[in-house]
Amino acid sequence: MHSSRRTWFTLFFVPVIPISTVKETVVCRQCGTEFDLGQVAVRSGGNATIGAQKRAAPSLAIASFVFGLVSLPLIVACFSSFVTSVIAIICGHVAVAMIKRSESGNSGIKRARAGLTLGYIAFILTVALFIHVRNLEPSNALGRNGEKVASAEPDENSPAGRLRFAESEVFSKQDKDAGRGNTSEAKAIAQEFANSIKVASEKAFTGGSKSGIFDFTNGEFLTYCELHAGSCLLLVHVPQYGDYKGESRDVLSKIAWLIAIAETDGVLSKGDSLAVAMRGQLLYGDILVGRYPGDGEELVEPQKEKKESLLAFFPDAPQSTLDPSAIAAVSDVVPPSPDNDQLPVAVDSRPSVQMPAAPPSDLVPAQPTAMQEPRVASLPAKSLQPRTRQSPQRPANEFENRIDVRQVGLIEAKGWTINDMAFFGDGRWLVVGRIDQIVTVYDVASGAAISVSDRLDDLGVINAVARSANGNRVLLGGYGGLTGVMPIDGQGKLGDFEPLFDHGSSVEMVMPSPTYSFLLAGAKKGKLAWQPFDGRSAEPRVLQGFDREVLGGYLPIKGSQAFATDGRELLSFSLGSGEILKTIGLGLRSVNSATFSTDGQSVAVSSSREVVEFETETGSEIRRYPLELTSYHIVFHPTRPWLFVGGRGQVTVWDRTTGDQLAVLDCESIQHIKTTAFTSDGRKIAIVPSSAGQSIRVFEIGE
Repeated sequence: MHSSRRTWFTLFFVPVIPISTVKETVVCRQCGTEFDLGQVAVRSGGNATIGAQKRAAPSLAIASFVFGLVSLPLIVACFSSFVTSVIAIICGHVAVAMIKRSESGNSGIKRARAGLTLGYIAFILTVALFIHVRNLEPSNALGRNGEKVASAEPDENSPAGRLRFAESEVFSKQDKDAGRGNTSEAKAIAQEFANSIKVASEKAFTGGSKSGIFDFTNGEFLTYCELHAGSCLLLVHVPQYGDYKGESRDVLSKIAWLIAIAETDGVLSKGDSLAVAMRGQLLYGDILVGRYPGDGEELVEPQKEKKESLLAFFPDAPQSTLDPSAIAAVSDVVPPSPDNDQLPVAVDSRPSVQMPAAPPSDLVPAQPTAMQEPRVASLPAKSLQPRTRQSPQRPANEFENRIDVRQVGLIEAKGWTINDMAFFGDGRWLVVGRIDQIVTVYDVASGAAISVSDRLDDLGVINAVARSANGNRVLLGGYGGLTGVMPIDGQGKLGDFEPLFDHGSSVEMVMPSPTYSFLLAGAKKGKLAWQPFDGRSAEPRVLQGFDREVLGGYLPIKGSQAFATDGRELLSFSLGSGEILKTIGLGLRSVNSATFSTDGQSVAVSSSREVVEFETETGSEIRRYPLELTSYHIVFHPTRPWLFVGGRGQVTVWDRTTGDQLAVLDCESIQHIKTTAFTSDGRKIAIVPSSAGQSIRVFEIGE
């Protein structure tokens, strides 16, 4: 046997790269005796060399792959991945060359190329990260006489220097809260914005925001807020920002802008400058600059600007005062006000975003450091007052109601956004499901909370709440994909949660049978499932009815024919066999909400600035209801031929027989109405705007 002894380059005593041949011998296979090549004639000397190459090449390929793989997590370890990535690259190239020269085919070449790829990726990322971190550090170079050498780094008190400081604040978690800012008020705004956009992202996008291998923020939307009189900048780091592409990135930007408006409510005034700058680990993405709308004003689309536009939000001012000219400079980079005709006013055709922000009382903002002392000692404009979460006041409603409608109750359920609710106990209690995974029972007369269930982590964000036919169970659907039930006793106390079917995607609709103890649920990805909830061990029936979100469903009082819709198609199916009986196209493109009448004979769909009512059996159009603004919530009255349409801060009532508007129920808010609940007799309706910190208003409806 021809044997070759070689010297190797080692790393931590592990041989990595073969360097040179030290000694070649021939070994007897029987006794193990070694002979020099000069003592024994080897006929296949050439083949022996090839055999050595065959053995060395796969080993180098494995070494390249291993060191390339190890390089990725070592990027954050003081840039030690530089050495391992170089070794992976060298081993990979040597292995590929040896394999191509040998007669061993392609053995190991895939591992060698994989090692090369990983090595180059780790090397490039290491160099990029080193350059980025180096740019974050101020220059401390000294001259010959010990004096500090002038550098191109901006002064830390200049706009460019303070923008760089803000960028460094959202670079890593640093064992601090996700919200950072130049004042304690700014930190509170940043913290609420970070919480809201994180939950909204998880709700709006499949998979939500997750921490990647190169993400140093633990999956948090780290946010820095620069707040001054008349201006506010929110600089936010988006985890795995590169995964948001095309339409997904546009949707995320719209969500961020709407949340920014909601979180600066009570701090900014009409016409104040507002900016949201979104960035990944290294680069900026969308930078949105616009103006804060006034109460009851239409939203103006922000403009997408470059990084330089952010400098105007960092006025170069002394620590104790603000320079009025610097604040005024912001107007050079923001869009014109709504009174200017240069920009069109948005028609508000996009869905309203539910802001999952905790109330200010839940926040304990960190105290500002010496470098971040509040700069509001003597403001040239308005002072920054403590933040409030009161709903903006709306102008008085000028519509003269044709039916008797009056507010009879107000429940101060301020906190996280309420997604759905239902009346229980003949209208005495209101069960509320919120975005913070909590179900609360309120006494309608007093407004007091009488029962709370906060152990619903498996359910997740509460999306759907419904009342069983006998009124002794609360039916729930959550963002995590589960449906389930909770018992409720005669005193309004909630029992333990019992999980039912897991849809695999967010449950958007739960419909109880009006006669029997089973429910129908619809999920975001179009799946329908129905099953008993009274303890019977019956497998759920599952039907993949649509390729998009289920918006509404209907279960009959008797019989087995049920309906469901995604707003574009109307589906008729059998509860007994689970088969689709009929599918009718409704001919609508843009749809936001859908609901079925109590008798199941009609379905209404909100589309753009109108609501269209159809017959369920034929799909024929019955009537169109024109709207001033797009509606994201519609519901039929349980006993009368009326249709209730949620708008911005109010609900309009329409007569289905004549098509006339009957009344307006004003909630004194500019947030869209997406959640209502009727008592079983239809005499009362509860309404809450779709945003954090909103109160529930209860109206009584007469003749």
